[in-house]
Amino acid sequence: MKKDKIFCIGFPKTGTTSLEKALEELGYNVCRGNYKNNHTNYLIGLFYNKDFDEIDKIISYYDVFADLPWGGTEFYKYLFKKYPKAKFIHSFRQPESWYKSLEKMITKLDPNLKTAMNSFHKGGRYGAVYYLEKEYEITQLYQNEEKIKSHYIKINNEIEHFFKNNSKTYLKIKITEGEGWSRICKFLNESIPNQNFPNENKSLTIKPSNGNISKAFNLKKIIKKIIN
Repeated sequence: MKKDKIFCIGFPKTGTTSLEKALEELGYNVCRGNYKNNHTNYLIGLFYNKDFDEIDKIISYYDVFADLPWGGTEFYKYLFKKYPKAKFIHSFRQPESWYKSLEKMITKLDPNLKTAMNSFHKGGRYGAVYYLEKEYEITQLYQNEEKIKSHYIKINNEIEHFFKNNSKTYLKIKITEGEGWSRICKFLNESIPNQNFPNENKSLTIKPSNGNISKAFNLKKIIKKIIN
C-alpha cells in the first residue's frame, strides 16, 4: 500500500481505463471503475446518498481511485478536504469528442436515443445510468446532448478553478491526445517504465509517450515483413 492516496477526477471516457492500467504498472493498488466489479455500482449509490463513512472504509483498501464516482462529479471537494495529502489527476477530453464516446457507450445495447438508457440499465449498467440520471438530471439521451456537454464543461472548469493554486497536488492531463508517462511520472515522482503507455480502450487513439515510438514502428515493420 502506497503512503498517499491518488484520486483520478476526470470524467469517464477521458482515458480513465488506460490511466488505471498505467497506475497499476507503477505499483499502485487501483480501485477500478467497471460495472462488472462488485464495488462501482455500490460506490455510486453511496456517493449520491452521501454515505461518506462507508466510502472512507473502501478508500482505506486502495491507493488509487478512478472513474465513477470519483470523476465526473463534485466528489473532489470532499476528497480534497478529507485527504489533504492526496494527489488529484484530472483527465480531460474535448467536449465534442467526449460526448461522442459517451453516446457510443450508452447506445451500444440500443441505438435509439429515447430508450438507450433504459436498455443500458437492463443490461446491468445500473450505476452508470443512475449517475446519468442524478448528475445530468436526464432520463434519456434524446435532445439532451447540449445539456450533457454543458454540464461536462461546467464541472471541468470548476475543477480547474478549484485547484488553480495547487500544482503540487493537481495534474490536468489529456491522455486521449497522447500525454502519458512523462507527465504522470514527474507528477508522482516515479520512474518512467520502459514500455508504451497503456491503451485499454481500443476506440481511443493514444500515441506512445515514453520514447518508444521508434520501437513500436520497428515492430510494425518486422510484422509486415513476416506477413509478406
